[in-house]
Amino acid sequence: YPIKDGPNFEDDPAMPCDVYGESKLLNEFQARRFQKETGIDTIAVRLSNVYGPRETNPHVLPEIMEQIRAGRTEIQLGNIEPMGDFIHTSDVAEAFYALALGPIEAGFHIVNLGSGVEYSIRQILEELSGILGKPIKAVRDKSRYRNVERMHLLPDIARIKNLVGWSPSVHIGAGLRDLCHWYGLIE
Repeated sequence: YPIKDGPNFEDDPAMPCDVYGESKLLNEFQARRFQKETGIDTIAVRLSNVYGPRETNPHVLPEIMEQIRAGRTEIQLGNIEPMGDFIHTSDVAEAFYALALGPIEAGFHIVNLGSGVEYSIRQILEELSGILGKPIKAVRDKSRYRNVERMHLLPDIARIKNLVGWSPSVHIGAGLRDLCHWYGLIE
């Protein structure tokens, strides 16, 4: 999605701002061509930041959790103010299940998949502090700042709700508590 302050809709113009975004857009082009050439119904899912048990992609939450597990309370991070959408792994699994079984019109579809709520990393650290019962602070490391920083990245999730009746069920607090448990940080 292009950089903007409001929610991103599936029909917004695709304007990736980095190689990572371009690779995802190319995958959508491939999926669209696959559907066109084979006639097999295809859904491209635009995932938000996925977090939860067994999610190990090198994104910010696994990085934070690894540092906390190593005993740190001062976490080395880049910019902690940008807002993003975080979706728990169980919500992702339920959404994929609903999409696989749901009665969806034939063809090619693109859907956003997120929680529909934005949080900053600063807010995530505050939530983790409450869960763990100790202050977790960010130490801003300029070398960890992104070349292109979005202050907001929020998907509109109305389309998936309308297509298959799916809605996220894991609130960020419960999801982070689950994550802390999985990392062995709490009982």
